[in-house]
Amino acid sequence: MLIKCLLTLLDSPLNKAGKLQIYIHTTKGVLIEVNPCVRIPRTFRRFSGLMVQLLHKLSIRSDDGPQKLFRVIKNPVTDYLPPDCLKLSIPPCTSRLM
Repeated sequence: MLIKCLLTLLDSPLNKAGKLQIYIHTTKGVLIEVNPCVRIPRTFRRFSGLMVQLLHKLSIRSDDGPQKLFRVIKNPVTDYLPPDCLKLSIPPCTSRLM
């Protein structure tokens, strides 16, 4: 689910206009900042490997520069958001089938 949401958000006109900030809050309470210029791997296997690497190293850098594509940051997310901005979230999935 996360990979599909990220692909959609990063390809959106809002992101391309530079008006979108993406943060991921995991079920374990880890907060991840996503660089708007990142290119997400298109397969789940490669994406999950990237996320494991991120959780071990706390950041993922670009191959061609010092730019951080993902980084683990301190909670709460509201510390990083502009005041009075629109905040949208996707509720976590449950293990129950509906």
